[in-house]
Amino acid sequence: MALPEERPPPALNMPTINYQAALTLDIVVVGGGISGLATAFVLQRAGHRVHVLEELQSLGTPAAGLRVPPNLSKIFREWIGEEELSRISVRNIGTPWYDLESGQQVGYHHWTPAVMKETGGDFLMMHHEDVHKMLYRLATDVGVKVQMGCKVEGVRVEGTPAPTEDDPEHIDYKRPRVVLANNVEIETDLVVGADGPTSIVRETIFADALEEAEVKPSGLTVLGGIIPADEMLKDPDLGKFVLADEWPIFMGPNRSMCCHPVRAKKEFSLQLYWPDADGGPNNVGLESWYEVIPTDSIDFTPYAPSVQRLMKMVPFLTRTRRMIRPELEDWTDDSGQVVLIGEAAHPWLTPISC
Repeated sequence: MALPEERPPPALNMPTINYQAALTLDIVVVGGGISGLATAFVLQRAGHRVHVLEELQSLGTPAAGLRVPPNLSKIFREWIGEEELSRISVRNIGTPWYDLESGQQVGYHHWTPAVMKETGGDFLMMHHEDVHKMLYRLATDVGVKVQMGCKVEGVRVEGTPAPTEDDPEHIDYKRPRVVLANNVEIETDLVVGADGPTSIVRETIFADALEEAEVKPSGLTVLGGIIPADEMLKDPDLGKFVLADEWPIFMGPNRSMCCHPVRAKKEFSLQLYWPDADGGPNNVGLESWYEVIPTDSIDFTPYAPSVQRLMKMVPFLTRTRRMIRPELEDWTDDSGQVVLIGEAAHPWLTPISC
């Protein structure tokens, strides 16, 4: 049972992200996901000229929920305002813990008012697609050029040795070039690689550092699904989950299921962290948030009746098989003109985090 609590005060303004650049640059961001669009928005607003290249043909791909901690929700609130943020999010006040096999509650973690007050923000639960579209709108409204359906083949940075007395190994670098699938090249001042764990920017620019590195399965598959709230409300036992300001977690042997309401409680999101062996048929691919499989391709009969009923309401599941990828010592190249961010820089699972 959730405890009564007070809403934290409005987040403080964050002036550190509002500045005008002294020097205006041409910047290409490879990847139009959450990190790419957020970076593009901030850079364009600072006065740079930003061009985003995204391989997907359009927005609106299948996705599930996101948990947005206070440090990020404060930024979102500054960018779009409290009223709009409330329309597309649900505030999280606590996490009830359940046994996946019995369905019994085994614990509760409350996000206490004192802790949330200190952060100055809310712990929000949102739909990935809503965050993606919000950032797309913010970026394009300030003038970012977003090019969809644009496949990047690589990035080239050429340099000529120019030794000096102080630096015998000095190199004069030319501006980087982004190579597209149609052999068109875009010359720019700075390239931001925001193209995820299978980043082509990472693979081409940092090839030497990754030459002998091995990409290995982590053994973990992440599955995501969405249920309309109206469907859950037909079941009194399940309806309580979509109406609560909570993030329930069901725990089982080598697996767990995290779920929460999204879109102002109009939908309910689930994310399953499952062993590869039980992650459905033909589970052999690399990371991708866009693979879709039938819900009934996974066996949920070993779990609580409430979990089985819940999963029957999920029309389909997205699936991504998480890999262990090598860590880079540096996220910028030798020229200082190419930088990695997000999962391109630090893939979700690393040897240390695993």
